[in-house]
Amino acid sequence: AQGWAHYLKTEVEAWGGTLETRDPNWVVDAGAQAITDAISSDTRPDVLIIHAPDLNSYSKLMKKAQAAGTYVILVDNPANFPADAFVGSDWDRLGQLEAEAAWRAISATVLRCPGIYGAERGLHHRVVRGEHRLPGDGSRFTSRIHVEDLAALLLAARTTRGETFVVGDREPASQADVCGWICERYGVPFPPSVPIEEVHETLRGDRRIDPSRALARLGVEPRYPTYREGMATMRALKQGA
Repeated sequence: AQGWAHYLKTEVEAWGGTLETRDPNWVVDAGAQAITDAISSDTRPDVLIIHAPDLNSYSKLMKKAQAAGTYVILVDNPANFPADAFVGSDWDRLGQLEAEAAWRAISATVLRCPGIYGAERGLHHRVVRGEHRLPGDGSRFTSRIHVEDLAALLLAARTTRGETFVVGDREPASQADVCGWICERYGVPFPPSVPIEEVHETLRGDRRIDPSRALARLGVEPRYPTYREGMATMRALKQGA
């Protein structure tokens, strides 16, 4: 925390601003009181820079600060809150990279895959059941992979050692386009939308991938190159069940 404060003070003052610090010493109640005092004072700050102790303790207060016109920046530790900015490490991502490195060290090959769907699971099932909610306007792109194609890639990867491949189908698509196709195909209503900040963070950004290197290197041609083939086939399978 002292390191963050030092460099933040240097940068803020270089821009002509003033940085005031409050150190709750990891006591949640003390930190909450400091935030409350800041956003209710006559000299409400333009920006709150918060080192959150956990994912949830300060979420309501940070939302209140934003509603009052104060920008919220999280440093070092993320939180279950759509802050205006986050500066720090992605601990989940670092954990994933360390795990992958450990597997490659013993000559295993890692496959990084997007959302997995198949005959019994996937977006199409949630849309047809009326359970899906579209994140925002649905313009964000996603990739996916059919479980049978993933199985084929896993079998093909047995011939490689200590590598990492990004796998998926050949056509990333916006969430709205995929939902629209499902609704037309199955004759169900288009799902309602929810504010983007209310969905899981993995659904808030574009997550399209290019699997061409993996497909070429492993010699696999997807049986379901797009969501259309995969989801149309599942419809036929369920009708014949």
